[in-house]
Amino acid sequence: MGPCLVDECQLEQLMALERLPLEDFAQFRQYLGTASGAQSSQAHELQRVLGSAGRSGSLFLAFRAGLDSVGADLEEIVGAGVEAGSFHRVVEAMLRVGNGYFQWKIGPWAW
Repeated sequence: MGPCLVDECQLEQLMALERLPLEDFAQFRQYLGTASGAQSSQAHELQRVLGSAGRSGSLFLAFRAGLDSVGADLEEIVGAGVEAGSFHRVVEAMLRVGNGYFQWKIGPWAW
């Protein structure tokens, strides 16, 4: 299974869990044992792609390399804001994905 298919599968799984009523989750949670979603190979792959506090993910590194290949500077793009056009939209989208992942990851402890 290629990276795109894994990402699509993870997204579909997260969307299904997000929409799952609490009562339904409670009915099957016992079958998961002590396993945590954060321990799954999918979660590890997601962290590899998105990165962590101490390490840039492959998605960011690829974006940065793409910017370098066209002579664009990330700091200038961020500083220019919407005037930077599509590069800025990509930065904003990546921030939304990263923040969404972080919120999902800490969700149970955020309350």
